[in-house]
Amino acid sequence: MAILSNSERASGQPEEETENESAEDLILREIGPTSPRPDQIRVMQDVVGLKLKEIAYATGVSRESVRLWKRADNGDRPERYEDLRAVTERLLRGGSLDPILVGAWFRSRNRGLGYRRPLEAIRAGAFEKVSHAAESFLALSAAASEHVRSGEPTEVLERHDVVEAVTGSVP
Repeated sequence: MAILSNSERASGQPEEETENESAEDLILREIGPTSPRPDQIRVMQDVVGLKLKEIAYATGVSRESVRLWKRADNGDRPERYEDLRAVTERLLRGGSLDPILVGAWFRSRNRGLGYRRPLEAIRAGAFEKVSHAAESFLALSAAASEHVRSGEPTEVLERHDVVEAVTGSVP
């Protein structure tokens, strides 16, 4: 699935691609660990749909700090920021998810995280648990996508399987 930014969704036009790099490749490069922080934050906000206040909350800093990060990369990478960036990157590299679902996943309560939202768990320092929950989400999302492509009746995928994939909990 192609990764589209919010502006691309609104305009219906993909962002300009470099000579041999697709928009998806560009986004994955920009969220990578060695990319400048303004590029990483742009992906978190424009592609995944995280709000500035959500990035600030998850990383345990002020909104003003995130605004400063959007302007320049001073090389300082707080641990919680790197945790959020790494999970975002992993979910985007999963390939089969619409990026807007990544943002929804970060905001949804998750049974595997003690019914906390992944943003809350990152703030609390539970990176390993959030990473595990993200891997579970990717695995179930891939299975659901494969199921749909197989042409089997969609009723086979129970509603609670889909809800669990997004939220980590069964209704």
